[in-house]
Amino acid sequence: MEAHTPGTPQPVLAQAKQLEARYPQILVSFMPLQPEAGESIAFGVSPRVNPATQQLYAPGFNLYRLHYTLHIPEMWGIDRWGIWLMGGIAVIWVIDSFVGFYLTLPLRRQGASKPWMRRWKPAWKIRWNGGRNKLNFDLHRAFSLWTWILLFILAFTAFSLNLYSEVFIP
Repeated sequence: MEAHTPGTPQPVLAQAKQLEARYPQILVSFMPLQPEAGESIAFGVSPRVNPATQQLYAPGFNLYRLHYTLHIPEMWGIDRWGIWLMGGIAVIWVIDSFVGFYLTLPLRRQGASKPWMRRWKPAWKIRWNGGRNKLNFDLHRAFSLWTWILLFILAFTAFSLNLYSEVFIP
């Protein structure tokens, strides 16, 4: 994502025109107005309409698609294998979030003298002087508890975005 070149940078609009000339099946739909010095420029592109078929061209590249499908190819006439794989991993992540949260809850003891919240409080803290194993365990548990809602939101949105048509509107 860094651009270290010895020459002077070209104007963004000129680079967009070069990109469209090199790939006539695309249209530059986004470009930064003021690029940062030393940083590469990210262009957003959209497929153009093929005048012969009135269908969108398939440019053959899509980094965004790589992010949510891993570019797993079509097999047996189905092109959603990558989406299903990433959605399945997200479902496991959602379940794992609840399992991890459950494991931090205090044990239910008969006749426990401390209130429930006081028994759960140590799970939120880190024992810095308890040795390597305890420190590692406490860092894992406490950090996960403190970031649990954010991690759950990430997992649930990954699940719902990839498997929306399969789960929410079957």
